[in-house]
Amino acid sequence: MNDKKIAFIYCVNNRALYEESVRYVKSLYVPEGYEIEVIAIEGASSITSGYNQGMRQTDAKYKVYLHQDVFIINKNFLIDSIELFKRNIKLGMIGVIGARTIPKSGIWWESENKIGKVYDSHTGKIELLQFNDVEKDYEPVAAIDGLLMMTQYDIPWREDIFKGWYFYDLSQSREFFKAGFDVGIPFQEKPWVIHDCGIIDIDETFDANRKIFITEYLKIEDSTERCILDNVNYQYKNQNVSNVGNHYNNFINYDILYHNQELYKNFKSILKGNAKEDFNKKIILSKMIGACGWLAHTGRYVDYELENELLEMANNLSYTAEKIDISKIKIKRNDQFKVLHVISTAYLTGGHTRLMDRWIKLRRDYDEVHSVVFTDQRGSVVPNWLIETINQTNGWYYVFSNDYNFKSKCLKLRKLAEEWADLIVLHTHPNDPIPILAFGYKEGLPPIILVNHADHVYWLGGSICDAVIDIREAGQLITKHRRAIENTVVLPIPLSVKAKKISKNRLREKYGLPSDSVILLSIASGYKYKPYQHLNFPIVLEDILKKAPNVILIVIGPDPQEKIWREVSKNTNGRIIVIRATPDVEEFYQLSDIFLESFPICSITSALDAMLYGIPVIKAPTPLSNILTMEDYSSLDKNPKSLREYKELVLRYIHDIQIRQIKGNEQREEVMKKHTGKGWNDLLDYILLTNVFKQSNLRTRSHFFKEQEPSEFDAMWAEMQKNSGETNFLSFEINFYNQILNNL
Repeated sequence: MNDKKIAFIYCVNNRALYEESVRYVKSLYVPEGYEIEVIAIEGASSITSGYNQGMRQTDAKYKVYLHQDVFIINKNFLIDSIELFKRNIKLGMIGVIGARTIPKSGIWWESENKIGKVYDSHTGKIELLQFNDVEKDYEPVAAIDGLLMMTQYDIPWREDIFKGWYFYDLSQSREFFKAGFDVGIPFQEKPWVIHDCGIIDIDETFDANRKIFITEYLKIEDSTERCILDNVNYQYKNQNVSNVGNHYNNFINYDILYHNQELYKNFKSILKGNAKEDFNKKIILSKMIGACGWLAHTGRYVDYELENELLEMANNLSYTAEKIDISKIKIKRNDQFKVLHVISTAYLTGGHTRLMDRWIKLRRDYDEVHSVVFTDQRGSVVPNWLIETINQTNGWYYVFSNDYNFKSKCLKLRKLAEEWADLIVLHTHPNDPIPILAFGYKEGLPPIILVNHADHVYWLGGSICDAVIDIREAGQLITKHRRAIENTVVLPIPLSVKAKKISKNRLREKYGLPSDSVILLSIASGYKYKPYQHLNFPIVLEDILKKAPNVILIVIGPDPQEKIWREVSKNTNGRIIVIRATPDVEEFYQLSDIFLESFPICSITSALDAMLYGIPVIKAPTPLSNILTMEDYSSLDKNPKSLREYKELVLRYIHDIQIRQIKGNEQREEVMKKHTGKGWNDLLDYILLTNVFKQSNLRTRSHFFKEQEPSEFDAMWAEMQKNSGETNFLSFEINFYNQILNNL
């Protein structure tokens, strides 16, 4: 697949219209390094068969399926749409008009929730056809109109059931939805296209296809588990998730956990059934298995049976079988201590990329060089601030290409480690098998430490590291008792000292916020606020704000268009302000008075950053488990034991500026001592000396490991993952890997 290529695919029966449309295409600004091609399918028996034919004819990653009477007038169409896709990997397909809901009739334009805009001539003259506006990057919809449909992933068009020229667009929208992708309408300041269709004459096949669509799509009940299994068609058909009897606590719902366990077993059976398959296919299958363990909790936090299979593959890797050339990588060689960090994907937002960045920053004054290898960056851009940090230590970085020659990647990573590194630090995704394959054969390698940034979920890698760096004691308990890893030590998350660069009043004026209000702040990924049992952050804070009319709450991370956030914002007259995830949060810390830990799941790094700014942090009420809340700090109040106690504590901080100042200063000092500067560096040096270099020939895990029965928390966590949408992300990942399998 060529990710620098865009194909425009037409079904053509009018050459004059088609050629006019192509003239508009050829006038578009093409992103630097990209190429376009135009494919005309003539004589197609149906639009679905024509589009399938066009899809098979090109290796372009991005495909624009459009009518011959569509003229793209936004010169930046390609730049805007490709950047949108790169920022949103879950976004599978976009159009210019569509509907958030599909009515029972199956006719999208009868929906009460239409969205988008286009210049259109269906009335007999070209005029603006405008529905609800899009106010963000894109608006997820249930269906888009087929006048223009652009994709960044390939899903076959349903030519098996749609034989004519209608309902192919709604069908394809639902196929993308079933595969776990978003279908969306992007923000258009002005319409991007003209659709010179004229007055449309609908024939008798319209109603026949409408009935097919209703039967096929509107009567099914979408199930994430079923969706995931349906997407796995690589030598794997018709294996259902079975129900298992509940023989645990009758008051806890174990059904989802059991479903996840069966799903995991089914994916492992694929790998076992394809034991003789080539190396690359087995790696993709192991990524699928790892994704299931990570995103659909099974009650296990490790799978050494799977890791042993990967270790066996690692031991069979040989440089003689592949020509491994690292001469083109701009490695900087010197006599300093060399640390090689390995990360799967670096992100602009979120804590785990920042953790690696801050680790490197805190070691800048030491005689060390830090370099980074990215094993699975896909289409994401490496953040500039991370590149700058690497350069400041005289290090280098290398991003693996998007091809799927995993054998070459594993051997290249191993060779880089052998020839350059004195220490390897893993920051990889929970389902990334590359480090095991690269470093599974221990001889000739420096010590390896794994940073446990995902301490509450399943992950791969325990079999190859010499020590696990846990970031908190609650995570270390799981490392020791649920992963059977012996050599583990706690090293707090590295942080950077914060300085307030702009006055609070100036920042509030910039954002149009009252200078005399008390501003509450909370920052976390959207899924961490998804209500579970009694822990409903939006509703609890709505109740608090109704009792404190001079208070504003800013929440950064969730989707502001989610129903629950829209409702609580409306109910508080706009005093609950929700902002999508953004890397630019520093000014929001500086203008705020109190920071609230997200719940039911905490965001550790954002809360610690608040403490560094001297903003007092209030912990979540009655956490379900210590693993889902911050650690205890002497300067922090304990977790309130009830929602009533929590509300009283927040209101106390709102009304008492003195306690805010005292607690803010105490918390800042405590975090500074543990997470920054000499204190953090001295602890890392001690860990390296006593737990890593003295034991570099040892494995971390115990020789005998008996897997524990799932706990009540395991069942709750499985349910929380499903409620928060993480299993939808799993569906996206499985579909992504499955496409690779079918192309290998």
